[in-house]
Amino acid sequence: KKRQLVYYCRDEAAAKANTALLFAAYLVLEFEYTAEQALRPFLKQGEEIHFWDVLGRDGGFRLTFTECVKSIEAALKYGWLDRQTHSLIHANSMCNCQSVCPELLASGVPISEENLELMGPLHADLPIQPKHFVAEFRWYDVSTVIRVAKPDLYDAAEFKDARFKHYDVPLKSSSPATPSDAQIETFLVLMTRKVKGRAAVVCAEGTGHSGVLCAAFLMARYHATAAEAAAWLCLC
Repeated sequence: KKRQLVYYCRDEAAAKANTALLFAAYLVLEFEYTAEQALRPFLKQGEEIHFWDVLGRDGGFRLTFTECVKSIEAALKYGWLDRQTHSLIHANSMCNCQSVCPELLASGVPISEENLELMGPLHADLPIQPKHFVAEFRWYDVSTVIRVAKPDLYDAAEFKDARFKHYDVPLKSSSPATPSDAQIETFLVLMTRKVKGRAAVVCAEGTGHSGVLCAAFLMARYHATAAEAAAWLCLC
């Protein structure tokens, strides 16, 4: 017997946009709709709505609902996402790992045991020390760690001792929210000439420097558009 699922949400623009995106993504991933087919039930002719992230923030890049759905279609086309092998097992890990593409994993930044102790007793036992990331990165078949954060947060030797390659994209405390052209070039050179296998990009925030660097790689490696790359990074 067929059953019908009824989903409801708040009568607010952000909630409606997120709900429509969930439904459209389901149609693309489960029923192999094209992005255009998946969008039809949710947008009137000539209508468009802006993307709102899970926290209800209207992103500065001004992504649209259409671009977000098309980024899922792009992820399947470029091989960033595989319907058969994609797993959410580790999606809620304290390490905050997100699979961007076969060559890239984005994650939170490890914090050394000494730094956690300085943060107080509530933080001392958090599973975000380098040793926890070592186990997580091995699960994702990572071979290289690229740090896009201050070097004093953890000792790189803890990854090198575990047989990971480790590189830095240097940041200054006064750095703006997005990387410079030189930092982008450094990152792309690392990805194309130094990394063998998969790299984990560790970043404290994960929304500025690392997001732009990952997007730059998707555009350089796969010739994705800026909208495809930015939208996919918001969703993956």
